[in-house]
Amino acid sequence: MKQSGFTMIELVIVIVVLGILAAVAAPKFMDVQNDAKISATKGQLGAIRSGVGLAHAKILATSINTGRVGTNRDWPTFVELRANKLAANRPASLRNLEIVESDVNSGTANQALPPAKLPILSAAKTARVRFVRDRSQTNAYPAANADRAIAGSEGWAYYPGDEFNADNRLVDAVVYVNDNNDANIDGEARHPSRW
Repeated sequence: MKQSGFTMIELVIVIVVLGILAAVAAPKFMDVQNDAKISATKGQLGAIRSGVGLAHAKILATSINTGRVGTNRDWPTFVELRANKLAANRPASLRNLEIVESDVNSGTANQALPPAKLPILSAAKTARVRFVRDRSQTNAYPAANADRAIAGSEGWAYYPGDEFNADNRLVDAVVYVNDNNDANIDGEARHPSRW
């Protein structure tokens, strides 16, 4: 009596083929790669915002803050954020303080921040994912439910909290992703500039 069935080699081949299909095809169907890049960029944005907030608190704690102008402004300046460290002319306890932890050394303009690696980037943005674009209060605080204004190909945008609002009060600094590409919308249907 002859028994029929699959040989061990046939079963191994089927398992290997299924494993390859699962590893290659499944992420593309489930869009996991794009979601991971969006989540990573949101995480980097949160880290930069936290670093800017902590730097602001340390500046205020010195009691030597000079408001929106002078050598010890209330918020890190645009130049300081680009270099990812507070300037050498700040009070001694703040000099050269790194704003956010990054995978590269601080100090070099537009090279020291973590990258904004969104799923879909133009060639120009791909080369400038660590760069910061200087923005105004109007750009950073748009009308309700509007995207923030973007410009250029830098990965990040920063309003350094150095303008007065209609009530003659300084407005807080804002860091945001310098992108409004529809392909980079998150699970809540928001463009990156609104995260």
